[in-house]
Amino acid sequence: MRCFAQAPCSSTVRAARAVIQEVPAAAHSSVSLLASCNTANAERAVHNLSRKCKLALPLKIADVSAVGKETIPILRLTEWFRFFMSANLWFMLSGLSAPDEERSTAQWSLFWSRFRAISPNHPVFQKSESELGRTCALIIHGDEGRSRKKTGILILSGHSVLGAGTEVHSEQRSCEEYTKQSLNFKGNTWSSRFLLAVMPKMYFDGERSPNLQLVLKEVASDARSLLETGVRSLTGQVHYVAVIYVIGDWPFLAKAFSLKRSYANSAKASASKQTPRGICHICRADQPGYPFEDWESARPRWKATENEDNPFDGFPSLLGVPHDTTRSVDFLGQDLFHSWHIGSGKIFVACALVLSSEYFPGTSAVRRFEELSEHFMLWCRTNRQQPYVRKITRDSVCWFGAGDSPVGTWSKGNTTLVLTRWFLSFCRSRRNEIAEESLMY
Repeated sequence: MRCFAQAPCSSTVRAARAVIQEVPAAAHSSVSLLASCNTANAERAVHNLSRKCKLALPLKIADVSAVGKETIPILRLTEWFRFFMSANLWFMLSGLSAPDEERSTAQWSLFWSRFRAISPNHPVFQKSESELGRTCALIIHGDEGRSRKKTGILILSGHSVLGAGTEVHSEQRSCEEYTKQSLNFKGNTWSSRFLLAVMPKMYFDGERSPNLQLVLKEVASDARSLLETGVRSLTGQVHYVAVIYVIGDWPFLAKAFSLKRSYANSAKASASKQTPRGICHICRADQPGYPFEDWESARPRWKATENEDNPFDGFPSLLGVPHDTTRSVDFLGQDLFHSWHIGSGKIFVACALVLSSEYFPGTSAVRRFEELSEHFMLWCRTNRQQPYVRKITRDSVCWFGAGDSPVGTWSKGNTTLVLTRWFLSFCRSRRNEIAEESLMY
C-alpha cells in the first residue's frame, strides 16, 4: 500500500526542482534538500528527509495482516496518545493554547456532566468523577475520497470533541469562559485530526472486503485499551479516552457497521417487485407498512419503530468499542451535512431553480435557464463563490417537462450550498415580484 505515497512524493520533489529553476536563490535554502531527493524511491527519500529535518512525528507504524500476503499499515490510537502525553500536549485536546491541567480537568468534567444527559449508560460513567476530568471524548471519522485517476481511497482518523471553536463563534465571543466547550473546527487539521489508516479501494473491495473489518478491529481494541487502561502523563497521572461516536457518510457507515438497512436498499424503479428491506438503520422506514415518504402525518408510522430491529449483519468490529449497548444505533453519528448537501438539499435546490427560471426572460425553458445560468455565474464572480459547475441547464436538474420531478445532478456538496445562497439572494431581490399564491412566496 505504501506505493500509493510514491506518486505524491515524486510530485513534491519535482515541484521543488521547478522552484529552484524559476528562483535560483532557492538553491541556497532548504528547498534544495527536497530537490536533491531521488525520485526512483521518492517516498523513502522524502520520509528520510522529514526525519532528518525533524518534521516527522515519532510515531511507530504498525502492520495489520490482511487477506492475502499484504499488510496494511496503521497508526494506533494508543500510539497517538502516548505521544500527546510524552510531549505534554493534553491541553490541545480541549482547545487550550497552553498547558493548564486544572482548567482542562474542569472542561472535561463539565463535558461529561452534560453528556450524561444524552447517554447515561455509556461505559465511561463507570469512571470516578476525578477520572472523568482526565478523560478525553473522541470521535472516529471515516470517509472515502478519490485518489489518483479517481480511484477510491478510505481515510480513517480520530479527533477530540472539544477544540478551538469556529471562525463565526470566535468573532461573536466577547469573553472566554474558563470551562469553554468549543467545537473542534478552527485551526489546521494537521494539529486536530489524527490519521489512523489509509486504504486504497482495492484493499477493502470485493474479496478483500474483510480487510476493513480487520483494521477496524485494531481501532476498537485500541479504543477499549484507552478507556480501561489509559496512558500516563509526565507527572504520572493516568488519562483516559472514550470514543462517543463513529461518524462518516452513509457509504462508510454502511460498510464499517455491515448495515442490513441503508440508502442502498431504496427501490431503483417504481415497479420494483422485491420486498423492501428498509432504508434506515435506526427504524423500519420503507419496510412494508412503514412508508418513508410520509410528509403529511405529524408522527409517521416508522417513528414508533426506532431501535426495534437489529440493523447489523453479524457483529461488526466497531461494536467492540465501549459504547451504550442498549442503543448501539446511536453510536453511529448522523451525517447531517452530507444528508442535506448531497441529499435532500439537492432536491430542494433543483426545485427552487425550476421555480426561479420562470422569472427570467425567454420564450422557452431552455432560454430561461440560459438567462438564469448567466445570472448565477455573475453572482458567483461578484460574491467570490466557487460553484464547481460551469453552467446551470435543465440537465443539471433533470427537468425536461412539467411532469418531471427536479433532482440535482451535481456531485459537490458545496454546489448545493452556493446555489442555496444564490437562491436566497435572488428571492430577496425579487420579493416585490413574487405573488402570494406562488410556490416561491
